[in-house]
Amino acid sequence: MKILIPAHSVFAFTSGTPMRGLILKLITLRKNDLFHIILTKTSKKSGNTNFLENLTAHQNVSIRFENQSPKTQNLKKLLGLKSNDYPSEFDFYLSPGIPEHFSKNQQPSLSIIADLSSINLPGQSSLKWHGNRIFKNTLNWALTSNTKIAAISDFTRKELEAYCPSQTQKYFTLHNGIEDFWFDNHFEDNEISAKLKNESYWIWWGYISNRKNITSLLTAYLEAKKSEASLPRIVFIGQHAPDQQGCIDLINKHPDYFQRFDFQPNYALKTIVKNSQGLVFPSIYEGFGLPVIEAFSQGVPVLHSNVTSLPEVGNGLGIEINPNSTDSIVDGLIQLHQSPNSTEQVAARQNWASNFTYQRAALQLSAMIDELTGN
Repeated sequence: MKILIPAHSVFAFTSGTPMRGLILKLITLRKNDLFHIILTKTSKKSGNTNFLENLTAHQNVSIRFENQSPKTQNLKKLLGLKSNDYPSEFDFYLSPGIPEHFSKNQQPSLSIIADLSSINLPGQSSLKWHGNRIFKNTLNWALTSNTKIAAISDFTRKELEAYCPSQTQKYFTLHNGIEDFWFDNHFEDNEISAKLKNESYWIWWGYISNRKNITSLLTAYLEAKKSEASLPRIVFIGQHAPDQQGCIDLINKHPDYFQRFDFQPNYALKTIVKNSQGLVFPSIYEGFGLPVIEAFSQGVPVLHSNVTSLPEVGNGLGIEINPNSTDSIVDGLIQLHQSPNSTEQVAARQNWASNFTYQRAALQLSAMIDELTGN
């Protein structure tokens, strides 16, 4: 079988990570199939050379770099032009992470959708106005042209059902997996993890944007500290959006309470998470929420929001708060600090996290491919 994958979106740092892992597992799982991966020329400069090297290491993979630039492609989509130059001799068409239009000659097909924030909550979307318009155009095309639409959570699937109920029969849930290194027993120290090892701290990691609600977390923490002086400090790992400089200034203003570091290597990050007293994750909007499962894989407690996908991903194992209420976040922080952390709770978190692997996601997707192609 020949499978075509336009994989432009998989080079996004956070949202692309589970799609990269899924593709590589699918390629390994279906060794008798030929995968034709289409990338943009800018993919070579993305900094994710490991993924490209992993792709080319497989004998059943061929890669083509498109002639059109991403800017040209996006301009056409912005103007409502259904233009792609994908060949039509393939047995299956797969778009990971974003909606894609496939013509009637490019079937069966499947797109994987992360969330509908750019439509339902544009103020919390990481896309600008033109990105929101492009997403809406391509989503509308995909909903009518694709054979199936996968959502990375039940929450996103329900968003799709509400947005376009006429295509409900196409939707199904394909939960994200997390990277394999979270499940092995290997840990590594670097300068930062070694420094933190003897400290008491909570952890947050990712890309600080408006939807992550970090300013509210900082405000609530400063309020909670007045009544509970022994609260651990909060360590932030990652970069920030340009419009979040005020949030960064507030972190820097209180070095005794907050610290921020750049993204860390995988095993150093895992060590930092493992040694923490918990993850604090009060997002306003998540299509999935990878850090919740990643924290659970290390057995650490989690405080998370009670909205969007997070109750689903938390599965009743975390402390839920209302992200729009400072008082709720304050109460949650104090509860997180005071709650016991039993061996049974650690085991329950790790057991739940074990359901979210790339292998499990690839097996589910592979079964769907077989169903749609009649194998």
